[in-house]
Amino acid sequence: MIGDDLSPFFVKGDFCGEGDTLGGEPVVGIFDAQYVVDGVGMGMSSTRPAFTLATGSVPAAPAGLILLHAGAAYRVEDHQPDGTGKSVLILEDA
Repeated sequence: MIGDDLSPFFVKGDFCGEGDTLGGEPVVGIFDAQYVVDGVGMGMSSTRPAFTLATGSVPAAPAGLILLHAGAAYRVEDHQPDGTGKSVLILEDA
């Protein structure tokens, strides 16, 4: 996985929607309304909205920024870089 070219997954109109913004800046990523979050509570999993994007597109301190996607607003709760050049932003309704 390390060293794989992930750029085909971040092309507007293919896997990614158009018109998404993070903190007012345009971003290209994949929105997932039912992203599985492990380890919540007593070892149980839950689902949260999330946004996967290139790590280079994530500001230095994304927590609290607003992501606008398809007319809905979400606040960034957590930033989870995976070390291979992509990151997941865990979201909550704004």
